[in-house]
Amino acid sequence: MLEKELAGCVIWDDHGRLMLIHRNKPDLKWWELPGGKIDEGESPEETAVRELKEEIGVSVEVIKVLGHTYFEYYGIRWKYHWFEARINEGDQPQICEPNNFDGLAYFEIPDLKNREDLSPNVANLLKIL
Repeated sequence: MLEKELAGCVIWDDHGRLMLIHRNKPDLKWWELPGGKIDEGESPEETAVRELKEEIGVSVEVIKVLGHTYFEYYGIRWKYHWFEARINEGDQPQICEPNNFDGLAYFEIPDLKNREDLSPNVANLLKIL
């Protein structure tokens, strides 16, 4: 089975809510962490930082490695690296790839537990939060 790697960031607001972005593509409609595919020669942490800049327009500081998980989707085994990060002062998150995403919101963890519109990665993350 083909394996690919992804990396992204867990961002909390001042009220302890988790930031998710809503992917709205014909074949993928779900809430997910900001992040994406690791490019050749790039570390997972570098990927997470780059992807947040590309997807939501913010510079972040990684403050902790949270681990990784695996999930299968479309016949691919994905390895997802999680980092906890904070947004650099003055940056405000916004959707920067409107062809892929149509929403950004913060969620209370208990409110996410029974949702069915979460990416497999977020579902896995909720098991450790």
